[in-house]
Amino acid sequence: RRSSDLALSDQGFDVIWVRRKEDALHQLDVCVPELILLDLGLPDGDGMSLMRFVARSLFASYFIADGVKAVRNPAESAPDAERVTSKIAPLVQRVVPADVSSYVPERAETWVRLVGVAQIVGGVMFATGLGRRVGALLLAKSSVVNLAIAWPEKGAAPAVKEAARGEVLRQAALLGAATLGRSEE
Repeated sequence: RRSSDLALSDQGFDVIWVRRKEDALHQLDVCVPELILLDLGLPDGDGMSLMRFVARSLFASYFIADGVKAVRNPAESAPDAERVTSKIAPLVQRVVPADVSSYVPERAETWVRLVGVAQIVGGVMFATGLGRRVGALLLAKSSVVNLAIAWPEKGAAPAVKEAARGEVLRQAALLGAATLGRSEE
C-alpha cells in the first residue's frame, strides 16, 4: 500500500483509501476522482459492483445532461429534429386510438422536450438502480430518435455526411451501450 501511495502521489494524485464499499460510495459523493483502483475483495461488496455503479452513473450523466439541455432549450435542436418529427407525428397519430391522436404533438420543439424528459427519467432510473431496465429502455429509445435526427438525409452532399459522421457514431454507440445496460443484471 505504501509504495502505491508514493507512486501515485509522485504522479500528482491525491490518494484516498477506503476499506468498505459504503465508504467508497461516500467518497464518490464528496469528491470527483481522477482515478479509481478497486479491490475485488471489499468486505461489504466487491469492487466490481462499485465499478458497475460508477460506470452506470457516468453513462447516465450524458443522457441527463443532454435531456436537461433539450428541455431547457428545445429550439436549439428543433430544426434538426423537424425532418424526423414531421414524419413520426403523422405515423403515431394513425397508430394510436382516435381519441388519443389529437394529443400527439406536431411541433418539433415538443418532441425534443419529450425526448429530453425521457433521457432525464431514464438516466436517473439507470444511475440509481430504481427501475434500471426500464431506464435503459428509455435511454435506448431516445438514442434511436437521436440517431435518426443525426442521420444525414438521403442524397446529402458528401461534406454533410462527413460532418454528421461523429454524431451518428456517438448516437449508435450510446444505443449499443443502452441496449447492453438493458440486459445487465
